[in-house]
Amino acid sequence: MRLFGLLIILSIACYSNCRAVVEKYDTNCQTTLSSDILSAIDNYQPIVNRIINEAVNGSFKGRTWEELATFVDEFGPRFTGTETLEHAIDYVLDRSKKLGLENVHGEKAPVPKWL
Repeated sequence: MRLFGLLIILSIACYSNCRAVVEKYDTNCQTTLSSDILSAIDNYQPIVNRIINEAVNGSFKGRTWEELATFVDEFGPRFTGTETLEHAIDYVLDRSKKLGLENVHGEKAPVPKWL
């Protein structure tokens, strides 16, 4: 459940105040995205607010922080191509499965190793 909470927090960080985020990085937002798409983005704000409230004040209160602290304490820095990163990935995959998340899997990705 803790990892799920962490995922919620990360989602919140990505989608909080969706339209403002889109417009901040895309000054041509009004011409690039249709008003229907902008409206659809705005329609997610109540859902985002509920997720934030649950994470901050509800059943996940403090649990997300604890899960993150455990992860960081266990693995520390995770540089690209290192054994530590591989162990951290395995940990997240295993923990996600144990918490009951669905369709948990890793994917191969070509990454350089630090010299």
